[in-house]
Amino acid sequence: MGEEELENIPSKLTTPSMNLDKVKDDVDDLVLQVVTEFENANDSAAPAQGTQDSSSSSAKSTIFWAYFLAIPVVFIYGVATRMQFTYGALYGRDGLHLSNAAAILATGFTCAGRATAPLLVVQYLKTPHLFMLLNATTLVGCIGMLLVPVIGGTENFDKNGVLKEGLPTPGLETILFYYLVMYIQGLAEVLTGWDILMKFETRHRTPDEQQNVLCMSFVAIASGSAAAFYLSSWLYEIHGLYGCAYLGIAIGVLNIVFPVLYLTQRWGELSAWRNHNNEKRLQLTSKNSSFMKILHLDNLDSTNEEDDNEKVLGECKRDSIQNSSNTKKLKFVKSSSDFVIDDDSKTNSAFAHYLEPRNHYEYKQQLHHQTSKRISNNFQRLSSGDCSDMFPNCYKDLEPDEILRVFDPTVLLKHSKHIEWPSKFEKEIKVVRWFCILVLGLGVTMISAQFAVYTLYLVDVWNVTPIYAGASMAVGEIAGMFTLLTSILMRKITSKVQKGKTTAQASKSDSTFDLRSLFRYLSLLLHIPSQFVICCALSVIPLALLGFLKPPTNIDDIVITGISSYPPGLVVILVSGAFIGLVNCVMHSTTIEMCSRLLLDDLFGSSVAIGYSIRPIVNVSVFLLATLLYSLSEYAVYQAIALFYALSVPVSFYVLASYLKCMPWQKREVILDKEPETVKKLFLDLTESSVSQNEIDLGLGKGEGSEYLDNTSVYSC
Repeated sequence: MGEEELENIPSKLTTPSMNLDKVKDDVDDLVLQVVTEFENANDSAAPAQGTQDSSSSSAKSTIFWAYFLAIPVVFIYGVATRMQFTYGALYGRDGLHLSNAAAILATGFTCAGRATAPLLVVQYLKTPHLFMLLNATTLVGCIGMLLVPVIGGTENFDKNGVLKEGLPTPGLETILFYYLVMYIQGLAEVLTGWDILMKFETRHRTPDEQQNVLCMSFVAIASGSAAAFYLSSWLYEIHGLYGCAYLGIAIGVLNIVFPVLYLTQRWGELSAWRNHNNEKRLQLTSKNSSFMKILHLDNLDSTNEEDDNEKVLGECKRDSIQNSSNTKKLKFVKSSSDFVIDDDSKTNSAFAHYLEPRNHYEYKQQLHHQTSKRISNNFQRLSSGDCSDMFPNCYKDLEPDEILRVFDPTVLLKHSKHIEWPSKFEKEIKVVRWFCILVLGLGVTMISAQFAVYTLYLVDVWNVTPIYAGASMAVGEIAGMFTLLTSILMRKITSKVQKGKTTAQASKSDSTFDLRSLFRYLSLLLHIPSQFVICCALSVIPLALLGFLKPPTNIDDIVITGISSYPPGLVVILVSGAFIGLVNCVMHSTTIEMCSRLLLDDLFGSSVAIGYSIRPIVNVSVFLLATLLYSLSEYAVYQAIALFYALSVPVSFYVLASYLKCMPWQKREVILDKEPETVKKLFLDLTESSVSQNEIDLGLGKGEGSEYLDNTSVYSC
């Protein structure tokens, strides 16, 4: 097909009297299918008419349950899965008289349990009763902790469950049982399941609202971790093993009650939604579906090799192909009038012009725009052409948004397998997925080192009690919690300011450069995903201080009676420990938010599960490495981890900024129209829904939400 013919395609597609005689029977069948689709849609919508209060109540219910997961459920999870890191190694060394290596290995068993749990979550999330077994492991493990002195001989332990002075290490069966109950407590690492369920509850929400819920969940984790670190260190110092075990039993009970309350109320809706979406995708992708037929009515995909063969071999060959492959994928159809590289190449056509996409986010946005436009145009041609007499009058003059509510491509565009990607974007999607998996897994390297040696480091090097370590880590978690709360507040304020701006004001603010605009550009560094790179860079500072700052030589002679009597450098060390908790909290929140935005829906759950499975393996690896390095030098662990994070900064920046080109300052409009204002209003919600990956209403032709357009990033998934 020549260039001139390609340029004439759009004008042919908009001709109402297109000759369809040669396929009249097929077209008649299609008309009947289309009318049936609208009647079914109206029938299903009819009971809902006049019941907006019910719809509003349902929306409030979903957001309530989203925050129920994000706050109380995740808070209890944070306490249940963090307290072992404060007393685990310390009890092994001081309570059971184990060596440093053997004591650290006990916490390593907890990490092994945390590595096992995400894999079980993926399997057990389909069955709520089995999923609840994992939530119950905190209670089981802490009851088991009470039995450690019993197995070792009650007469050999004091009232706090600590082995009496002068006695040797207990028998192998006691040590192995101790390792076992530490492993069982690690099985409560079910954050993968809660993240997936929060994604389900916010499926109708915008990306910013999803991000706020996920961010709030990490506020809850931070506050839960702070409570766990401080309470467990305080209880261990006063009541030893029994204080921590009874705390764990109380938290273990709550870790059963809250999840049971959620699952009994919401599991049925989750199952129904999941089954409905699967059936809907299977129906839409069928070659015989009305959706696919009306989409390909314009024959734009005739350049496809399969369709060329079908035309040559005739109807028999077509039937054969349909029998062997009954589904089709969505694809972007290129023509000389579709793509422009510069302003000189623009032409007047019925379709929008598109810049050459730099990444698969831009490609998907353009695909959503073109697919929706094709469906709308093809329906209008069908309803006003030779078959118009078969259409009821109420379906002849529908607005584009009304058409697309029935033939909505959004559900397919959320899943990578329903899109025919160019080869370079297929590779890019794999890179994005594994980048997210690795940052989820490797992101715990810093806090793993902190859990492994920080308490021992402060006791051995700086000659202070364990409560200093617990207090320092608790302050860090609280600081991280308030940092995340501040970021949520700032996002809401920024969103309101942007909504209040008119198009002219936004254009004027973008075109002028002053101190305020400079601040606005710098603030982009704190947006997803550049915030992740910033967190990696900031983490190097406290790690380096802990790895290279040494106490005075007379540290053993210094008696601490107050802050004024602290040895030189101790305040810096405690602040560094707190800063690690702060950065870790923000980094974890940033990582899951980044995954939510960068990954397609069908890749999110599996990627998070794999990442969370790798994370505890990294925990174990860091603990084993810490066991070796700490025996060589108390500073070597922090020095090695500081080097690791220093190297991660350029690697992450290259992937996000150079390879994916998805940094906040790299966003751009990739759909160019001959009548910008009109088409922006017409296709605003299409673009937004393509970008956000949420099942939001398509307000075509109504100009809804036009205030978002200039500030919408094509990378917000």
